[in-house]
Amino acid sequence: MINATPISAVPYLSPQDAQLAAGTADPSYGAVGLVVDPEDRVLIQLRDDKPEIVHPGLWSIPGGLADPGEDAHATVIRELYEELQLTVTDPVTFGSVVDREGRGHILAAFLVRTEATIDDLVLGEGQEMRFCAVDEALQLDLVPFARRLIEALAAAPV
Repeated sequence: MINATPISAVPYLSPQDAQLAAGTADPSYGAVGLVVDPEDRVLIQLRDDKPEIVHPGLWSIPGGLADPGEDAHATVIRELYEELQLTVTDPVTFGSVVDREGRGHILAAFLVRTEATIDDLVLGEGQEMRFCAVDEALQLDLVPFARRLIEALAAAPV
């Protein structure tokens, strides 16, 4: 794959995340997409409210864990298609976080610009999805790692 992105190549958003990642015994990692529309609104999903999942009933951003042998770039492309039926060809590396409040997975984040509207997307996971302004998203009950990524997005010249 031409654009293959190993998880180790995605810089951490904070020194705390880098330190936690260096000390983790769990090699599991995943990738998430900061999907942004032409109005600079970010796509968020309301997670299922099932007690057996991590962060039930909270708002988050789409993504998931890598399949065996899959790099971060391929993971975000696959996950966005599985969860939203969104075809992505050129996600841009944004930064990595650790799901500190969840299971400690290392998550590579990618910025994905799209012309798709909410009506073009098909919700494959979760209870609801919507595009919303970054300041509006930050008012919601967000998964902590998603909050850190959206805050970084608000501060970044993207």
